[in-house]
Order: sequence, then structure tokens, then C-alpha cells
Amino acid sequence: MIKTLYFMKRKAGLSRSDFRTYYEDVHRRMGEKVLGTLAARYVRHYLAPVRVPKGTPAYDVVTEIWFANRELYERGVAELASDEFIADFARLFDMEGASQYLFEDEESDLSGD
Repeated sequence: MIKTLYFMKRKAGLSRSDFRTYYEDVHRRMGEKVLGTLAARYVRHYLAPVRVPKGTPAYDVVTEIWFANRELYERGVAELASDEFIADFARLFDMEGASQYLFEDEESDLSGD
């Protein structure tokens, strides 16, 4: 499984409410059209800052996308790089503040066995 996290900040001038509404009503649907046959999961985690240390970027959303394998991931990333999708991304997000990471999981067994 290939998992990727996108850490993104809303574009200046957008309220948290307007940002979330646009993401869910417009940008999410565009993503689903591209990812529908490629990704296993597409989840948006909206952040409500509690305490953010100085110098740490405050993100508004962490988007999580899972792909079954590297080939599907590469196809998904290529399709998300379309002019239409990038233009919409630029309407919604601070392009300078966006970052992407691939990640691997290590999970603790907390069952006590």
C-alpha cells in the first residue's frame, strides 16, 4: 500500500468555513473523478489548531490518499497534475505552504496480549 499525506494551508483571505465548504463541494469532487478508479482511500482531516509552536506552519487540512501500489500512485499523481486540477488547487490553497509526504506505518498492539 502506498500512502501519501498532503499538508495544506488555505489561501489567504478564505475563512476556515469557506475553505472547507469549497474543498468539500468542489475540489473533493474533482479529486474523486480522478482518484475514483486509482485510489483505495481519499480522506480529508480538517485541523483545528490548539497549540502551534512558533515557526511551525499552521495547516488547515491534511489530505490522506491511499493507493494499492506504486503504479496506481504514479498514475494518480500524474492525473492530479492536470491544468484544471492545478488551477483549482491554486484557488483554494497557499501553494507555498503545501507539502507532500509518502509514509509507512508502524502500529502498536495495544490489546495487552
